[in-house]
This record gives sequence, structure tokens and C-alpha cells, in this order.
Amino acid sequence: MEGPDILARVAMLYEVQANAIQPRLKKLGSSWSTFQLLSAIHGPSTGIIQAEVARSLGITAATLTETIQTHLKRGLIEQFKDPVDGRAKRVRLSRSGTSLLRKMVVEIDAVEAKMLGTTPAKDLEKLATAIDRLIANLDPTYES
Repeated sequence: MEGPDILARVAMLYEVQANAIQPRLKKLGSSWSTFQLLSAIHGPSTGIIQAEVARSLGITAATLTETIQTHLKRGLIEQFKDPVDGRAKRVRLSRSGTSLLRKMVVEIDAVEAKMLGTTPAKDLEKLATAIDRLIANLDPTYES
């Protein structure tokens, strides 16, 4: 295919940003996967049903159960039965989890600011639109 190799550039950008973020999260005693989990759970104090978290992360319920147990032991989340459906389990961030998530967001925002550098806002808007279009080409259900 002629033209710029977009997929290779996207893959490279992913690797470079991951390498920039990872040490910052490690200093907090955390990781990108913990950030993803806490972000997916963050929300109302009534919590979120675990199955919804699994769907939003694109993982199986069994994988999520293992992950939940690890983060429960770390005191980052709380788990409780759904008051309407006693079979379902809900999770929410603990105070420690909320605090860690805030610190992680600061670190990730710092990496993003460095990555964007002095790129003009109009160029960033065009880039965001182009990326949204690329995602929609592969996932017709995607809405930005």
C-alpha cells in the first residue's frame, strides 16, 4: 500500500508512550493495568456491576475476578452484593483507590503534555478527528 505507514506509527507511539508512563506509575507502586481497572470502576458511590467492568475492559469475568481479588487485597477497591440482584457483585473505589487514581492521572497527563509539546491546537484537532475516523473504520459501533 502506498502512503504513510500509519499502523506502524500508531504502534510506535503506543510503545513510546507506554515506556514513558510505566516508570511514573511504578514509582506510585502501580501499573497501566491497575490504571485501566480503577478508571473503569471510578464513578458513583453505588459502584458498578463487575460484569460491566469486564465488558468495558474487554476481559472475561474470570480474569476480572482474579484482578478484583488482587486489588481488594491492596485496599484499592471495595466489593459488595448488588442490592437489587443479590447474585451480582458491585465494586467501587476505596479512598486509597481514589487517591491512587488521582495521582496516576497527574502522571499520565504529564506524559501527554510532553508528547503534545508545542503542537498547535488546530493540528491536534485534525489528528483527533483522523484517529476517530480510523477507529470507526475498524469498529462501526465506535462513537467519539
